[in-house]
Amino acid sequence: MDYNVENEPRDLFGVQLKRMTLDYPQSFRTLGEYIGSQLEKAGFSITNSPHSPEEMLSKVEQNESQIYLFGWHAENGDAGSFYDSFIHSKGVFNQGRYQNDQIDQWIEMSRSEMDAQVRLEILKKIAAELQKDLIGIPLFETSRVYAIQEDITWEPRLDGLILASEVK
Repeated sequence: MDYNVENEPRDLFGVQLKRMTLDYPQSFRTLGEYIGSQLEKAGFSITNSPHSPEEMLSKVEQNESQIYLFGWHAENGDAGSFYDSFIHSKGVFNQGRYQNDQIDQWIEMSRSEMDAQVRLEILKKIAAELQKDLIGIPLFETSRVYAIQEDITWEPRLDGLILASEVK
């Protein structure tokens, strides 16, 4: 059965999930309102709830959100910190209480793996296993746009930092 978002809303998940509050950072207001409208087309009654960054962080950490939109920046250029925080059974943002002992072991292994290629292979195994368990919906990856003068030499870093010592 194909579902066209232009069709009438349908009750896909049952009564207990019918009314929900969608929490999101104020800076994501446009995206949050759009996602809320899409959830309504899927049959939910949504209350949009924008928050300051501090309020948003508190709601997620205290597990006070029914559904939320959140952004994440990988400081080290790979998925390791995301897996640590959102996927590991003891992750601070694992609000769905997802638990997979094998994935926990791989995440713990990746934390201390110093060989970049071995770490990458561990992270790939985690990603492959996570595809079997739909625990969240990644929506997009933001792009960074930089502009520099022709006489300046600089290469963007994976972690997004701009260090003066690397600009020539």
